[in-house]
Amino acid sequence: MEKLPAAPKSEQTPLLGDDYVTIDIPNKEDHHGSSFNIFGQSAGWGDWTAVDDRVRGGSSQSHLTHYADSKSVLFHGLLDITTLGGAGFASQVSQRSDWDLSGYEAIRIGILPEQSDNKTYTLVLKDALPGRRPDGRLEASTSWECMFKAPKPSQGKVQYVTLRLKDFKATYRGRKIDDRPPLKVEAIKQISLMMRSNFGKQEGHFRLGIASMSAHTKEDVPAEMTVLVEAIVRVGLTALAMWMIWYSWQSLVLPEE
Repeated sequence: MEKLPAAPKSEQTPLLGDDYVTIDIPNKEDHHGSSFNIFGQSAGWGDWTAVDDRVRGGSSQSHLTHYADSKSVLFHGLLDITTLGGAGFASQVSQRSDWDLSGYEAIRIGILPEQSDNKTYTLVLKDALPGRRPDGRLEASTSWECMFKAPKPSQGKVQYVTLRLKDFKATYRGRKIDDRPPLKVEAIKQISLMMRSNFGKQEGHFRLGIASMSAHTKEDVPAEMTVLVEAIVRVGLTALAMWMIWYSWQSLVLPEE
């Protein structure tokens, strides 16, 4: 079994700027703030099951390996696209069910950059569990998906991607569909992690280290304008500092009249 480094002892969730606050909330029932942990930290990860393209005759494989402290996991495996002629997928499906995300704006994933590969992944939500065919295989059903790119491999703190619930798109067998009612955020039945070929765009070994997955309210998700204003302020302060340096230099080198 592949030896994994110890996971971070606590999750650090970024606020605006470079400030951080530690959050350790097990579930929504015990939660009275603006976020709660879906997976990771004291919420744990529970059991997951592989649902790979082998159910359709493919050769891809996925695994979800727990770190030593069980607070973080590694989603990894091999995405094969030759067997199915350019298509392919590998996914892990949580055996937990029934999340009420009403009142929440987004899902934030804490990624371990030193254990990730900069590939594109998909978070999948379902508001109805798929049935089974007579042969025992799961029936295809509507999924709600949002893709994200893992950070480049590097040393350092946990990095975060924020997926707004309104950005999850209805799909059927990997293709977008428009004739579906909105996602029932109050009755999420299934959450899964997926690596797919995106119709031949990526393949091979993959790895995504995850420290946590949490739900956040609108107030806890920085708006684009807030981030823009913050960036403008930073640029303004930098420009002011440069002007002060220039002015001081001018005062030293220019002769008095």
